[in-house]
Amino acid sequence: MAGASSAVTKLNLLIITNSTFAFNPFVRTGYLDVVAFRKELDLARSILQEDSASSEMGSDRSHESLSIGVGFLAWILDKPDGKVAELLSTALEARVAAVWFAFGNDLGKWVRVVRNSDERKSQPRKTKVFILVNSLDEARRAVYEWDADVLVAQGIEAGGHGHGGAPPLLNFVPEILNEFNSNSASQHKKPCPPVVAAGGLSTGSQIAAILTLGASGVALGTRFLLTPESLYTDAQKAALLAAHGTPTVRSMAFDAMRGTLEWPEGVNGRALKNKIVELYERGEDVEKIRELYRKATKEDDPDGMLIWSGTGVGLINKIEPATALVARLHEEIASRLKEVGTFVN
Repeated sequence: MAGASSAVTKLNLLIITNSTFAFNPFVRTGYLDVVAFRKELDLARSILQEDSASSEMGSDRSHESLSIGVGFLAWILDKPDGKVAELLSTALEARVAAVWFAFGNDLGKWVRVVRNSDERKSQPRKTKVFILVNSLDEARRAVYEWDADVLVAQGIEAGGHGHGGAPPLLNFVPEILNEFNSNSASQHKKPCPPVVAAGGLSTGSQIAAILTLGASGVALGTRFLLTPESLYTDAQKAALLAAHGTPTVRSMAFDAMRGTLEWPEGVNGRALKNKIVELYERGEDVEKIRELYRKATKEDDPDGMLIWSGTGVGLINKIEPATALVARLHEEIASRLKEVGTFVN
């Protein structure tokens, strides 16, 4: 999955949020191995209380549905060793409710794997496929070629990885909706699937605004980093809270530090700007910068650590529990939409 929260948020946070407002949470796979991933699925099933009375943790429960989604970086799925592809098979065997694909050169290949798996099940069901898109062309392919169930429209403002040429979110969502709802698009006989907006959203007011543009929902990343449930360190959280005047930047600096440079062309990561980014962008010796990065990470020093962040970080001023955060955002969204309604009455 993309976004600042995908690699740092506890499964418990997602489940708490799910139990509050009844949407399917997503578990990221990232760089997990099969054993660790199975533990995540078992934990999810346990928290959601979907175990049957006769089942035990770790037993084969592939016949039962699991009301979560799983996110995959498609460029990792494409690796020839097949290790991450095995994670997809494991997720489908667990009958997860949805999968989320992002950043690959042939997403259609993996969508077909999902559809074929659904057809082979003794009790056929449709696993919902979410596809993250960074351009109108990608949105067209996701709908017309890959039959996506949900589009995740990620704007240039997003923290974590995204395409450096993505449009601003406030333009991108209307462009997608206009593409599929216009008269010419209707000839294709495929209506626009739900559009989930992602990128730079931190407040209920922002979410309300994007909903009025036609988005069906939103995906938040950076905002959930500032919760007790987040796996970010206290130093990383403090840096985010202090980031009101600190710019975020798109760069491959931290991928160079971590040795994860296999992202598709044009994809990079947005994070807080710090010493590592400055040295990398100046063209300093990568090995020397990597030593500084490792030292800073070990010592929990924000000036040299990786701190993914979207552009909305300056609007966040406190750490609050995930459940309370979602409830507050919900109230703020409702209040703003009600205020907007007064303009037409």
